[in-house]
Amino acid sequence: MTEENVQPEPSEFVEHMRAAGKSVVNQWKSLIPREFWQYGREARREFLLAMRSLVDSAIERLETEEERPARKRSTRKAKIEVE
Repeated sequence: MTEENVQPEPSEFVEHMRAAGKSVVNQWKSLIPREFWQYGREARREFLLAMRSLVDSAIERLETEEERPARKRSTRKAKIEVE
């Protein structure tokens, strides 16, 4: 026989802690105005758009480098005079 993954019933303590957590979240939501969350979403969106522009710029640079003829790099080590 194989043992199935059966979740035990949550204890009274666990249920109480979940209810307390939900209560705390609701209290904070009632204290902070809705506009705060709206501005936060807009700021997060602007940040992501800024990151997108960085990624797009990096992609553009890679594509233009691929179009240029490859430069021949020297694999020879340069001699350095030491006194």
